[in-house]
Amino acid sequence: MMLFLWLFLMRQPDAYIVVYSRGEIHQQTVAGNRIVQGSRIRPDDRLFFMSADAYARVAGKEGTYQLANNHDSRKTPVTGELGQLVREILIPTTISGDMRTRGGTITNWPEAESFFARFNDSARPMLLIDKRQITISSSLVPDTGRCFFYLSYRRDKDTINKRLPWTTTGKSLQIVFDRRLFEVDGRDMGTSQLPQTNISFYNGLRHESTRLANMWVRYVSFSFLQPELCLVRAALSGNPGGANPDTMLLNYITVYYGQPDEDQFTHYWYPILNCK
Repeated sequence: MMLFLWLFLMRQPDAYIVVYSRGEIHQQTVAGNRIVQGSRIRPDDRLFFMSADAYARVAGKEGTYQLANNHDSRKTPVTGELGQLVREILIPTTISGDMRTRGGTITNWPEAESFFARFNDSARPMLLIDKRQITISSSLVPDTGRCFFYLSYRRDKDTINKRLPWTTTGKSLQIVFDRRLFEVDGRDMGTSQLPQTNISFYNGLRHESTRLANMWVRYVSFSFLQPELCLVRAALSGNPGGANPDTMLLNYITVYYGQPDEDQFTHYWYPILNCK
C-alpha cells in the first residue's frame, strides 16, 4: 500500500489546471483566492469548500480528475474551516465500456431501436453539442409528408411532444436534434437535460405510432465547452506518451457530459477548437 502511494505521488504533476468549477472553493486558507476555471493548484495545496455544491475538475499531464469534497470518507460535504489537501481528494477520470457512438446510416428498425436504446441511462445521455444529426435510410419512411419521428416527455403534469425535423440527402434522411427540443410554447426551459424521453415513429399512412426506445438527451453549446476542452488539452499535452488528443477529449466529454457523436467531434468540432 505504501509503495503504491509513493508511486502515485511521484507521478503527480507540479500543478493542475482547474478546467471546471462550481460553487465556492478557496485556496490555502478560508480567506484565500477563490479557484475558478483556469486557476492552477498544486498537489499539496489546501482547499476550502465553502458551499455544499462546491465541485471542481482539474487536469494534469497524467490525466483528468474530480476533486472529491469527502473529507475523512464522510458522505456529507465539508465546508468552511476544514481544508483538504488536493492530492488526498483526487478521483481519476475513468470511462466504463464503449460509451461513445459513431455515425453511419440506420437501415432497419431493429438497428434504430438498438441505437436509441444506448441512451437509456440518465448518466449516459445522448449529447448534443449545439446539434446532432442521425442518418437513417429513406426506405424506413414511406411518406416524408405524413410520417415523422418525435420525442415525448413529461413536464410538470403535461406531456410534451416534439416532432423531430429532418433534412434529405440522396437516399438518406438526417433527423435533427437541437436546442429547439428544450422549448415549450416557444420558450426555452433553461435546462441542459431533458426528463426521461420516449422516441417514437408516427406512420401517417396507418395512423399509428411505434415507440422505439426510452432515452435521455443532454445539450451543451460548443461555445461553453470550448474553453474547458482547451484547458484539458493544454494540460494533457505535457504527456507526449499519452493517447491522441482527440481521443482524450472524447473520453472526458463522455464521462462528464454524455455520449457524443464521435465522428462529428473528431471531424468537425476538434479541428475548430482554436485553442490559443
